[in-house]
Amino acid sequence: MPFNVCYYHFVWTTKNRSPLLLADVESLVYRSIDETSKSLQSPILALNGLEDHVHVVVRLALKVAISDWVQRTKGTSARTVNSTYPDLEQRFRWQESYGVLTFGAKQLDFVVNYVQQQKDRQNRIEPYLETTEENGP
Repeated sequence: MPFNVCYYHFVWTTKNRSPLLLADVESLVYRSIDETSKSLQSPILALNGLEDHVHVVVRLALKVAISDWVQRTKGTSARTVNSTYPDLEQRFRWQESYGVLTFGAKQLDFVVNYVQQQKDRQNRIEPYLETTEENGP
């Protein structure tokens, strides 16, 4: 088996940045993302966000393409929410775009800490870790 230690930071938003990641929905989304990533043999190192977006730090398995991992985790989590809560005021959806950055072991603690402290950040953000569109910073 080839040696691989590649870390990825993903960020994506709810459709139209609707504040849908509250309490039970947030917990369900995070559990779904974690389970889907485990099924792809790609361990999650940090997972957190705010009511309109999510950050994930993951070590992708070599056999998993970035786009496939994103499609599976976003798709499965949205379907899980919509089937668990069919009476939500609006259907749960993710924005199509996402941001992904690679980084090495030296930056791992910084990025994991950044994600873990999302709710405590109080407007102290790193724009490059928040970018989900091609025309970002």
